[in-house]
Amino acid sequence: MEVRTQPQLTAEEIRAELGQVMAWLTDWGFASVEVVYGFGCEESDCQWKAVSVATGDLATYLDRAERTGFFKYGNADVWIGAGAARFRLCHEADIHFASPHHESVETFKSQWLANGWTVYQGTGEPGCEWTKFP
Repeated sequence: MEVRTQPQLTAEEIRAELGQVMAWLTDWGFASVEVVYGFGCEESDCQWKAVSVATGDLATYLDRAERTGFFKYGNADVWIGAGAARFRLCHEADIHFASPHHESVETFKSQWLANGWTVYQGTGEPGCEWTKFP
């Protein structure tokens, strides 16, 4: 199952939510994550290659890529993998979270609704239908 936020979050909102994502990953016992830069990133040897990053260093790692012009919050994709869970900070200025664990998905859906954001749920497959939550 996958949930995503409304599009057009600001870079500051995405950056702030990254802090929450890092806290949850740490609480769930993930000392490191796999990061993959994708669509919208400047072409380089780093694009489409998984890199292991300490969970506590994730924001610094992404901020460094933003300072160099390689990545921009809300305008490029970055995939963050932790076990069976996957986050995507999306080029459409939204955030996706997918996991086979229903409780984990519900945690993010609840948090995003509490932020006042519109949340959608779907399979995450290309062309899937997204159901909007109030």
